[in-house]
Amino acid sequence: MNNRIEDKTLAEANELIAGDRHNDYGPATENFKRTADLLNAFLSNKLSAKLTESDVAQIMILVKIARNACAAKRDSFVDIAAYAALAEQCRVHFAQGSGNE
Repeated sequence: MNNRIEDKTLAEANELIAGDRHNDYGPATENFKRTADLLNAFLSNKLSAKLTESDVAQIMILVKIARNACAAKRDSFVDIAAYAALAEQCRVHFAQGSGNE
């Protein structure tokens, strides 16, 4: 078994993506689309373009980075890795013609 910290971090991020969160909230692409739709409605008079599923994943990364500026925590780095993977999932989902980006 590999004990490198980056491998443990990525493995934990993968567990988050494929485990309870997926079971509780459904596919990330669908959840991020709902979030993007809500944000687009809320910010409709402030945005020049609509937010996409991938934008939502990247916004969540920025939230984690902002939190780390005050108090860096391991779970934030795990979440950043998970959100990065999900942003790529959204990008691929869109590229295959399944998303709204």
